[in-house]
Amino acid sequence: MTWTTEGLSQHYAQQREQWATNTKAIGKEELLDHFKGITNTRQDAIKAHCYQCMGGYGDGEARDCRNPPCPLYPYHPYNPKKAKMELSDEERKKIGDRLAKGKASRKAAIKD
Repeated sequence: MTWTTEGLSQHYAQQREQWATNTKAIGKEELLDHFKGITNTRQDAIKAHCYQCMGGYGDGEARDCRNPPCPLYPYHPYNPKKAKMELSDEERKKIGDRLAKGKASRKAAIKD
């Protein structure tokens, strides 16, 4: 099936309406934020993708999708064996330094 721009817009309008009324589950708010144009973090984007892929949990049950071939499955919000990022002390320090620099630059920008 080939989607036209108009057809795709109508499809997403129907989906947004459905998602707005469906089960309150992890990923719902992130997906709605995406459609509002709000930038999501990587984890929020994964949650939104899973919510969309599961059809907004339209059956009323938020659960593990049990789809191991999916590259995002290790990060699925309801996966009982979630992947965790393993960082060395050096990596943690680099990330902490980068976050501190960003925070300092934002504070400086606010003062100006």
